[in-house]
Amino acid sequence: MEAETPNESTRPQIIIDNSLKELLGKNHFPELLKKVNEILKKSGLPDLRKLNESSTSIMEAEAKNSTIVDGYVDLLENLSLDEKLDLISKLSESVKSDQQRKKSLFKEAFGAFESSKSAEEIIDDIRSSRVSTRQTESF
Repeated sequence: MEAETPNESTRPQIIIDNSLKELLGKNHFPELLKKVNEILKKSGLPDLRKLNESSTSIMEAEAKNSTIVDGYVDLLENLSLDEKLDLISKLSESVKSDQQRKKSLFKEAFGAFESSKSAEEIIDDIRSSRVSTRQTESF
C-alpha cells in the first residue's frame, strides 16, 4: 500500500497533531491551551474562551426559547382539536400579514414627497423652525 500524501483537508489535522503531541503526552493544560489558541489565531478563528462564551450564550438563548415554547405547548394541550386548528390558521395568517406589512413598509420609503403646500411654503416652514443655540464668547 502506498502512503497517502496530505491534501488540503487533512493538512490542518496533521499540523495540530504534530504540534500538540508532546503537550498531550505530558498533560500540561496551560501550555496546551496556549498552543491551541495560537493555532486558532493562525487559522483566523477566535480563541477558545470566545468560542466557549458565544456557544454558551447561544445555548442559553435556545434553552429560553424552548422553555417559552414548551410553556405554550402545555397551555395548548387542553384545547380541543377545532380550537387548535383555528389557532394554527390564525398563526399562519399572522405570519403572512407580517411579511406583507414589512414589504409594504419598505416600499413606502421610496417615491416622491407629497404635500399640498408649495415649495416656498415648505422652505419658509423649515427656516422658521430652525433654532440656533450658538453662543459666541467675547474676547
